[in-house]
Amino acid sequence: VRYGMPTVMLVPFMIGQAFPLNVANAASCLIIALFMLYLVKASRHVHDDYWGAVEARASLEERAAELEQLSLTDPLTQIPNRLYFERRLADEWARALRNRQPISVLMIDIDHFKRVNDKFGHPFGDRCLVAVAVQLRRTLYRDVDTVARCGGEEFVAVLPDTGAEAAAAVADRVRLAVASLALTANGVRVPFTCSIGVVTVEPRSSEQTPAAAIVLADRALYEAKAAGRDRVVAVPATADATGQQPVPA
Repeated sequence: VRYGMPTVMLVPFMIGQAFPLNVANAASCLIIALFMLYLVKASRHVHDDYWGAVEARASLEERAAELEQLSLTDPLTQIPNRLYFERRLADEWARALRNRQPISVLMIDIDHFKRVNDKFGHPFGDRCLVAVAVQLRRTLYRDVDTVARCGGEEFVAVLPDTGAEAAAAVADRVRLAVASLALTANGVRVPFTCSIGVVTVEPRSSEQTPAAAIVLADRALYEAKAAGRDRVVAVPATADATGQQPVPA
């Protein structure tokens, strides 16, 4: 378009002006040629400005996506953080409500982690958190399952379309995976265990909220820790996710 339109529009006119050849016609042809050159140059600037703006916008969008990803990722373990988890849980909760499917939440806490930090130092503690995060990602096989770090030594996972029995099985698999870690400090193997609280809810109304499900999972976690740690405590699918006490199965 940049070269073709000026050529098609002006070259025939310029050829017609060239005959008979005289000073006036030669001057007209020169003016037309200069005008063609101006059109080509001007369109070149428009072309460069347009594509420069397109590339700048694409670069800004890519940078914004990178910054958003960083804001949703835990910097130490490189798994999603709690903000990402809450967004994902809200999405999966809405899908479960729409499709009338169960959804399970796991609250995972490393047992006696403060002792590990105090005895072996925070750098070793950070190694442990990274190793636990790797185990959690390996243990949750499905792409739809999400694990995130809530902060400190606490992790959380959401299992869409997962009933109470399956969620308890996954939680026990996670517990065994954490217990299998073989990390050493100063040549000494440091054993690890974790306690897990599980809640399974079948959303049926807007009164049931994801936040209440997290509260129930947290209560189950504290029950697991109070019962001696290194265990799974599950709240059944008949749990009331309105923030009240669980309904017995």
